[in-house]
Amino acid sequence: MGAGGCGYQTFQKRQHDEGLYWYADDDYQAFFVVDAGVELEFNLIRLVRLGVGASYRYTTDITLPETPKDALHGFNAGITVKVGCF
Repeated sequence: MGAGGCGYQTFQKRQHDEGLYWYADDDYQAFFVVDAGVELEFNLIRLVRLGVGASYRYTTDITLPETPKDALHGFNAGITVKVGCF
């Protein structure tokens, strides 16, 4: 469980009395996140372990332009390799 943030920053050229300048337009949003998952680890040899895992990430809806409100929801999968003395 935790919190996160995402956003867009766009730049546009604007005319000013002193000439052209860049204008930054920011649009940021905070969100709450829960990521629950499982991982299985296998001992390949004495000093090497292989892990295979999957999880699902749920976030509160975000409201950014041209972005689906559930853009950060979804399934994740991963593989890890651990080397060392266990």
